[in-house]
This record gives sequence, C-alpha cells and structure tokens, in this order.
Amino acid sequence: IWYKADVRINVVGEKILEWIEEHNYYKILIDPSAHKREQTSGRSTFDILRKDFGIPVINANNDLLTGIELVKSLLTIRGDMPQLIFNVGLENAYNELEVYRWKDQTGSLHDDHAYKDIPIDKNNHVLDTLRYGVMFLTKTLMKTLFRTEDQLRRKRDEIFRNKLDKLRIYRENGGYRKMLLASR
Repeated sequence: IWYKADVRINVVGEKILEWIEEHNYYKILIDPSAHKREQTSGRSTFDILRKDFGIPVINANNDLLTGIELVKSLLTIRGDMPQLIFNVGLENAYNELEVYRWKDQTGSLHDDHAYKDIPIDKNNHVLDTLRYGVMFLTKTLMKTLFRTEDQLRRKRDEIFRNKLDKLRIYRENGGYRKMLLASR
C-alpha cells in the first residue's frame, strides 16, 4: 500500500509502473470512483492509467459492508494472533483505524457499527485500499477453491449467513470497535 495525499496522476502512474516492474504485479485494483471525469481534462484517472501508461487496472469491488466484515474477520485474533498483520511502517493505517467512525440515519457519529448504518467516508484511504485487496484476494481464493458457479454461490451464501451470525454476536458483546481494538 502506497499512500500520498495530493499527488498528480503522472506520479501515481510512474510509481505503479515501478511496482509492476519490481514485483511482477499483474492486477492493479482501482477505486471505481476513478471513472469520474475531471472537469479540466475531461479524462478519468482510470483512462489515463490504462491508455497513457498501459497499466492493467481493474475495478475494485466496492461492496462496503462485506469488505469491512472480511477485513474485521482477518483482524480477529485466532489462536495467538490475527490472520492479517500490519507492517510497523503503515502509520496511516493505524491512524485511520483510530479515527474510523460510523453514522446513523440522524447523522450522529459513533465508534461502533452495531448501531449504525454506514461508515463516514473520511480519513479512510488506506482502509479502502486494504478492503479492496482483501475483497479481491477472497474472490480469487474462492474461485480457486470452488470451481463451479453453483459451488461458489452456495459457499457465498454460507459465508453471508456466518457473517450475519457474527454481526449479531458482535452487537450482543459490545460492537465492532470494541472487537477491532481487542484484535490489535
């Protein structure tokens, strides 16, 4: 994860090309909002990266709540550690986890998802990136493990039912933020 605020698209394109060359990346996920066209150039970030730089960008899965649940499940401690561990150098990720908030229909802010509808779309760039990566890797793994569409659909339904059960348990035991903080 590379994060810098207010960086021009040509700098981002060059950085991505460096990564592709150094690490043999073959999939570059991009926020679906990158299709929005800028008023000055009339071009989108997606188009610039793909056409000007030849970068094989694909749309990230932007299913917000499912992605949050998947990341949360990987942060949950199993045995003596979580399945997802942050590198010490990811200071922005730690900062964003600290300020992550939810709002309800009245607009009131809260620390935990148990009583809320959606997270606040602010100070979450690294967490969005993390969510996109986890969603992509989960989908790729699921396709590998469950080859047929029917198997995939059944497994997806089972996972969804399990997530609903876990969400109910989280709500009964103090909510999302309490569980997230306990997982660190």
